[in-house]
Amino acid sequence: MKAFCYLRVSGLSQDQGDGPDRQLAAIRSYAESHGIELAEIYQETISGATEREDRPEFSRLREAMLASDIKLVMVEKLDRLARDVLIQESIIKDFQIHNLNIVSTMEPDLSSTDPTRKLIRIILGAFAGYERELISYRMNSARCRLRDKQLILEGKPPFGYRKIKPKGQAHYFEPDPVEYPVRERAVVLYGSLKSFQKAADYLNREGCKTRSGGLWYAPSVRRVVTLEMTNG
Repeated sequence: MKAFCYLRVSGLSQDQGDGPDRQLAAIRSYAESHGIELAEIYQETISGATEREDRPEFSRLREAMLASDIKLVMVEKLDRLARDVLIQESIIKDFQIHNLNIVSTMEPDLSSTDPTRKLIRIILGAFAGYERELISYRMNSARCRLRDKQLILEGKPPFGYRKIKPKGQAHYFEPDPVEYPVRERAVVLYGSLKSFQKAADYLNREGCKTRSGGLWYAPSVRRVVTLEMTNG
């Protein structure tokens, strides 16, 4: 069996652990273990927040599937297909109408018509959207809190923050757009697992990187979580 491959990244995705290398590695591993031969790879680079218009490669992929004998496309996970749950469902419905199939390495029965599986898929998409909105809200809240306090910090910024130096003014720290989502993920994982090492293991499996680009370990997660608890 042959399949196309669809990767979807943003300008910051490589640093955030959502880059093409990680996605492609997961897809290749799944394909090899299931006897699937990968054909052409389509890589989408997101230039903005629009879901519907920012998809030239996906349009090419769909046309290729309609015109060829390959009726299967593989993605790494649900939110690589679409980050908006309504668009996600419209894509899956369109593929079902045209007898095209989608396989996700993390949700193998992604395009199932089973009502229960469809409900689970929609819930997962909704939670992913909620998590993104929550991170954005917390970033903005942290930024306002730091500025309101006129927090002037010395030394190297802790993970999740960057140093800002306005011209002619004292420097201050604010949330870093690349690191802060990873920091939030670390805090959430520790809150659920109650183990620094288990949280570190999950971060590594998800492809999240430390500031130096290395792996996470229990002490590094502990530093992030401790700072979160201290700052409230």
